[in-house]
Amino acid sequence: MTVHAVDAGNPVQQTATATVFITVEDVNNKPPKFSEDSYVEYISESSTIGAEVLTVIATDPDEDAKIRYSIVEPIIARDKNWFSCNNAFRIDGTTGKIIVNKLLEYNSASVIILTVDAVDLNAVDITFDKQQKTSVEVTIYIRAHGEMNPVFSPPWTQAHPVIEITVPEETLIGSTLLALSAFDPLTHAIVTHFEKISGSDPDNYVSVSPVSDSQEGFGTIKYSISGDGSDVFDIDETSGTITIRENATLDREASCI
Repeated sequence: MTVHAVDAGNPVQQTATATVFITVEDVNNKPPKFSEDSYVEYISESSTIGAEVLTVIATDPDEDAKIRYSIVEPIIARDKNWFSCNNAFRIDGTTGKIIVNKLLEYNSASVIILTVDAVDLNAVDITFDKQQKTSVEVTIYIRAHGEMNPVFSPPWTQAHPVIEITVPEETLIGSTLLALSAFDPLTHAIVTHFEKISGSDPDNYVSVSPVSDSQEGFGTIKYSISGDGSDVFDIDETSGTITIRENATLDREASCI
């Protein structure tokens, strides 16, 4: 800005002009923030030590922020609390890359939930006299390994074993929503029975009929559906086709998922 200095001269006042530059310095007063509210990843139990699982990312708007990542308590092996999972994974404190730290066993722990902290090493919360940090939950699903494992049809893939569908609330009763199918990767024979991964549905929203004890390895698969919201849908036990139940009504305001 420009400042004028004027004296009290009479009859002519004398003036001087100066340009003033004001620099506003950044104060490190904001905690880091993760790019996601939570993270989910699927890995095989055959993953080797040192294999990358995923990378968490946190940013800080402060100019001099220096973020450090760490895995902290609580660390939970869902439904397998006796399994020592504290050292199952490690994290690169600088990059946020999570890495397999010891051999994994699906039968020991199928779901491991990590807590990751991001701390700004250059900042101290002056109100509470402690470091500025934020935490995020990372859920890692351990998948059983086997060359004979059946696979679902696309868009499901081993790298991204997820199937998502969106249902308009005014979809006509009886409309087909999704036809699930699985097959033997060696013979390509269609299989129709699957079991729910232990720990993947902690609230037990869905029940699945058990795998057959057939000597060939794969028996007849029958699909079933239950849990929260399942009362408005039917599933064909043989084909896996999901339809809206007769006389049922979809209401997005009541439940959108």
